[in-house]
Amino acid sequence: VVAGGGSGGGSYVGGGGGAGGMRTGAGFSVSNSSYDIVIGAGGTGTIYTGNDGATSSFAGVTTVGGGGGGSHSYTYTGRAGGSGGGGTQGDYAGGAGTSGQGNTGGGRLYAAGAGGGGKGATGLIGDGSAPYSGGAGGTAGGVGAASTISGSSVYYAGGGGGGERSAYGVPRGNGGNGGGGQGGPDGVAGSTAGAVNT
Repeated sequence: VVAGGGSGGGSYVGGGGGAGGMRTGAGFSVSNSSYDIVIGAGGTGTIYTGNDGATSSFAGVTTVGGGGGGSHSYTYTGRAGGSGGGGTQGDYAGGAGTSGQGNTGGGRLYAAGAGGGGKGATGLIGDGSAPYSGGAGGTAGGVGAASTISGSSVYYAGGGGGGERSAYGVPRGNGGNGGGGQGGPDGVAGSTAGAVNT
């Protein structure tokens, strides 16, 4: 069960949205009857701090929506969620993840938006001081986790990449394997909406 992902922070060098929480299990018994299923929507794009994704649930198993990414012009830190959103440039932390569902968002990167957390890994966490020079790999969203529920191994719940900062040569961060979106371009006010589960 995977929740909706958070959207990235708006303005520039926004943090990436956190992946929706993901829970897996083996030997889960279901009967030939009806079940309530809720599919969480992704957080909507914004010029402010990213919006959180919505919860998903199946047969009493619930996952928490991903946290929105921080915005350099508004709330700088990432929001908590299934996986936390990344912080914007500077000494700003990512949001916390939910235990058993995801990881903390990246943060504290000088002149770089940090990637959101994924089910399988956090975003990169720096020290907030040294100029960032790690390219798109370091601002990438956290990798998701593989599941074979479809019959083959597929990754889900990857975190979103951090936003571009062209003045410092920082490119758009790549989304984490598992559906994470690429970070936004420099100078574009709005952010990309979080992914909807299908």
